[in-house]
Order: sequence, then structure tokens, then C-alpha cells
Amino acid sequence: QNLFTDWGSYDFTVSEKAATAKISPYLEVRSTKKCLIPKEDGREVACIEVLVHSADTGEDALVYLNAATGAEEDILLLLYSDHGTLTK
Repeated sequence: QNLFTDWGSYDFTVSEKAATAKISPYLEVRSTKKCLIPKEDGREVACIEVLVHSADTGEDALVYLNAATGAEEDILLLLYSDHGTLTK
């Protein structure tokens, strides 16, 4: 559940639907949601988080697209284990 609800101070020009249109057709979109991601310089960037699955490799990943520009901000591969989920 998302506990943060004050999105008014962040620029979400790009809709979740428009963000998924930027994802490769080789990937299956499983879900999307608004989020904030930390950057190395201490800023937070408003993004659309897209959970994708590759049928070719069987891998899942989180793709973060800038909510103001649609540009790719980050990609995290999800590594599942008996002890939880790690990112790479």
C-alpha cells in the first residue's frame, strides 16, 4: 500500500499509460505505479515504476521512467531467493 499521498508538489506530466508505451515490446508489463526514487546527489525524482517480465530470459525488472519527461532513470533486475528479493 502506498502511504505517500501528496503528489501535488511533483510533476507527473507522463501518465502511467504513456510510460508503458515506452517499454520494449519484448517485455510484458505486469504493473505500474507512481513513486519517488533517490538520486546520488540527494534529490528525489518523481517516476513511474514499471514492473516488467521477459519471457525470453524469465527475469523480472523494475524500470523507472521520469514522470516529467518519460526518460529512463534506472533499471533494477529482480533476483528472487528463499530469503527474499534482491535488486541488481
